[in-house]
Amino acid sequence: VAFHRWGVASLNASTPDVLNWIVTAETKFLQHKAKLPTRTWLKVLVETVNNAGLSIATESMGFLIDESIPEIQVPLSVSDAVGQLTPDWLVVDDVITVEWVVSDQESGVKEYWISLWYHDTGRITFEPIKIPGLLNNFTFHNLDLKDGGNYTAQLVSCNRAGTCIRQSVSVAVDTSPPVTGHLAAATDSAVDLGRQTEDGLAWKDNQVNISWVGFQDPHSGIDRYTIQMGTTWFGSELLQETEVEHSDETVISESSDVPYVEIEADSKTMGDNGSSNAHEAPIQMASLRLQRSLTPGISFFVHLVAINKAS
Repeated sequence: VAFHRWGVASLNASTPDVLNWIVTAETKFLQHKAKLPTRTWLKVLVETVNNAGLSIATESMGFLIDESIPEIQVPLSVSDAVGQLTPDWLVVDDVITVEWVVSDQESGVKEYWISLWYHDTGRITFEPIKIPGLLNNFTFHNLDLKDGGNYTAQLVSCNRAGTCIRQSVSVAVDTSPPVTGHLAAATDSAVDLGRQTEDGLAWKDNQVNISWVGFQDPHSGIDRYTIQMGTTWFGSELLQETEVEHSDETVISESSDVPYVEIEADSKTMGDNGSSNAHEAPIQMASLRLQRSLTPGISFFVHLVAINKAS
């Protein structure tokens, strides 16, 4: 052997047209710092020449230089089609489905690595596994998720050049309904626990004040309430289902332009002790306009539903 020479050519060329012939005596490994073009299919040509001037040549398979990372077209998210009533909260404890869209125009997405871990302890709930680059969703199943727990799914997307990008999404779990509370009414039939409010259950014409306490949710918290009123159980002929926001402070929720009814001297104060029981959370209050006026002696039912942040 007299010498070897090598060069780089475009895929359809027969002679080096990207990096011209380089003569070398190396037979196994060669490193060169030439800047090669991206987004173009290339091949390496190698030729060996003997002392008689005869030669033999070979070429590599075509390859593409891809310096870019995969592109996130739709970020990783928890699917709202499985186990979700409200974004970021799961109401099931054994399955999580995540979805995404990642692409790579140069070399394509080769594979994904996906895992699931628990925020509070950092414990891996689902060990990383490799899935094909053709997929755009994955379901973690046979899980044992804890109410109030926060879980993070992590996705690593890799193209055929070996360049990867990482993204993650978190979701909390609450499979249980809130703890039931009760109306906080200062009436003859209510015990005095220091949680009544003045005018907490009072009426004037077609307007009613109500107050309630004790609805709690240790996992996701209370988000809102719905109230309806009628002359029968679950009736709504006096008040169609009306939504009232929850407050972490004792406030008065007024419906549209209806002011709070002031029947006593100060309708916005609480009971004699001036505060609610700490374990019951603040007293909630609302002033609502009914569809018709009330008359003395009428009986009606208040139907109150607490909804947590997981819905």
